[in-house]
Amino acid sequence: MPKPLLSSLAATVTVLVLWTTPTEASTITFSALTGPNNTPFVSYSEVGFTVTGGGFLQTLIFGNPAPDVFGPAGTSSGSITVTPTAGGDFAFNAVDLGKPSINNPNYLFEGFLGGNPVFSSGAVLNIATGTFANFLSPSNALIDTLRISYSLAGGFNFSVINVDNINVSAVSAAVPEPASSLLLGIGLVGLGARRWHHRRQRG
Repeated sequence: MPKPLLSSLAATVTVLVLWTTPTEASTITFSALTGPNNTPFVSYSEVGFTVTGGGFLQTLIFGNPAPDVFGPAGTSSGSITVTPTAGGDFAFNAVDLGKPSINNPNYLFEGFLGGNPVFSSGAVLNIATGTFANFLSPSNALIDTLRISYSLAGGFNFSVINVDNINVSAVSAAVPEPASSLLLGIGLVGLGARRWHHRRQRG
């Protein structure tokens, strides 16, 4: 087979293999959390993502809706980490943060890709006590690790913050429509054959 034709076929295969697209958004709701209230939160998996944490407990009585995870009374910091269970990249879209008491903690969203920082954004959680608010991601860049953390300097000996409904979009290989694949392949093969034909005429 002529080399130009082989090159065209290789290009077709490469395009199809590398064709990727974000899937529909999924939400980590913590709806399957089990066990007694105020159990230390360690790990939880849902919709293809795994959440691990430190400085958080699980609650079955307050959420948007319950259950969810929260920073308990007497803590000054904590974080949860979100990663795809099977690996890969994703986009962080939004999350619900709740204020269970009169404390005004700081929250922070951090995204990483290959261990390198991609974005970092936070502020004071200044919403009405006993309510939740939806916070959008500071970036639509692809990441492989999301960290949501809180910190509290001083404050009162009450619960600090609740986290619920983490909205994410995984990225996976897309399967092109058969008609699109066929047209792409024919076009590239035709281009290669034409170049080979011109070279033969010149030779």
